[in-house]
Amino acid sequence: MNSMAIIRGLARSPHFAGIPTEVLHGISMHASLQKMSPGEPIGTRLQPSDAVWLIADGRVEVRRLQGYEGRRLEVALSILKPGMMFGHVSLLSEQPRTATFVAASPGALLRFDRKSFSSLLADRQQAGAAFRRAVILALGNQLHAVNQLLDLFIQDSGDEIESRRELLRAALDGAVQT
Repeated sequence: MNSMAIIRGLARSPHFAGIPTEVLHGISMHASLQKMSPGEPIGTRLQPSDAVWLIADGRVEVRRLQGYEGRRLEVALSILKPGMMFGHVSLLSEQPRTATFVAASPGALLRFDRKSFSSLLADRQQAGAAFRRAVILALGNQLHAVNQLLDLFIQDSGDEIESRRELLRAALDGAVQT
């Protein structure tokens, strides 16, 4: 039963679009199904990465520390949707996570532990090729999103940047008061 749920989760992802079911089955053999509840931490910033996840159902919030004038606050940067992959950058770079991942809704994740992830990357069969393609697509999408944000930041006027600082300052002040 879990195997079919994992295959359905893979098939829902745009990273695995057009991949035959028998190839998805080969990939599913390396994954486990992980349920998630709202507010549940999945991966914590600055911790070593031990897995890569693909969202089968539900949403995951990406949080980062933001600061101003020596004060820090963890803020949501984005919400990841079903079909999206996360955790792959820190596992590939062998660096600690740069963000915290928290379940934003009930749902299910497909979890590829470090050993399974490495095994699929090294696999010379169709499952390995499909998995490598999915990871490359996930990296490309992430890089594209970062480039778009960087473009917006570069185009911002000083007033817009100061306005964001004021919002962050107000959020920090509110967090300190509560």
